[in-house]
Amino acid sequence: MIRAGGSMAWLGLLLATCLFLPLSAGAQTAVGISRLGFSPDSTRLIFNLCRQQQCEIAVYHRHNRTLHSYRPAVGQSWSTGSYSADGAKIAFISNDAVAEERSLWRQVSIMNADGSGVRIITDSRHYKINPSFSHDMKKIIYARAGVTRRTEQRDWIGDWDIYEVDIVTGHERQLTDHQFFSMDRPYYLPDDRRFLFSADGMRKFGEIRTLNPVKQEAPKAYRDRYRGNHIYIKEPGDPDLSPALIHGAATTRPRISADGTRILFTARTNELDNNPDRVNYRYDLFLKEGEDIRRLTKSGHYILDSALSADGRLLAFISGEPSRPKLFVMSAEGGAPEGIDLPASATAIN
Repeated sequence: MIRAGGSMAWLGLLLATCLFLPLSAGAQTAVGISRLGFSPDSTRLIFNLCRQQQCEIAVYHRHNRTLHSYRPAVGQSWSTGSYSADGAKIAFISNDAVAEERSLWRQVSIMNADGSGVRIITDSRHYKINPSFSHDMKKIIYARAGVTRRTEQRDWIGDWDIYEVDIVTGHERQLTDHQFFSMDRPYYLPDDRRFLFSADGMRKFGEIRTLNPVKQEAPKAYRDRYRGNHIYIKEPGDPDLSPALIHGAATTRPRISADGTRILFTARTNELDNNPDRVNYRYDLFLKEGEDIRRLTKSGHYILDSALSADGRLLAFISGEPSRPKLFVMSAEGGAPEGIDLPASATAIN
């Protein structure tokens, strides 16, 4: 468990770790799903399937409504799976969930879609999350924590930046240097050089550097200038932190189509809907295509997670009351979302 205090820390916890929803009514153990993604042909949804902090990667087949999962070796935990552009491989995060000295390290790994050929790509002693392939399938981009330490009271994980790793050599390369408090999944743009991500609470912003992580000089300067818009498109080493889009407030969690023409994102809608409630914030999904931005949902709740298909035509999301969230799929052209009731158990793939 990653522990922290305060509302800012809770946002970081939401972005950096698993987000759960009940898999089936009356489950005997805590079971949940998180970190949604589509297969390249949009026929499958891939996500975390977690029980008591032990995670595996699950695949839901939309047409025959079956649930399968990749089972890690005993003592291992697998999470945040993402398909390659041809659907033949899956990038994911693996870790030793038993060995105390290794349990806080997370390694970028790959396997074939049939569960064979598992290979750990990185070996650095850092906490890593949210990998995704480059379009040419030669690199994997991900978020990596600069600070990882364990005390008797809590685990400290923070100072997030974007990295990439060469799949053949295992060489890691740092792409940003802002030491964010929290960070969501990064994606390559079609040129495999620029990348898209959202993050918050930077310790480096322009000439401002916050040395004490409790203080807020750099994050406050950013919020004063950009009103909580936290979606970025950057090149390696680019120090600029101008948001890629500005839309209302608290824009975050971008998802991008394979050709880069459509970006799905989450934004707070209290202000748009003239709702003065400052305790129960509401969030919805929007789609950016060119200069056009369309609102796709009016959920009235928090959007826990979302995914956009490679062709940009479908989206999946988790939303609902905190105690009763639900998984939905809908067309990016609009219409009513379709609720998905997942099977109570998953069949092993490997």
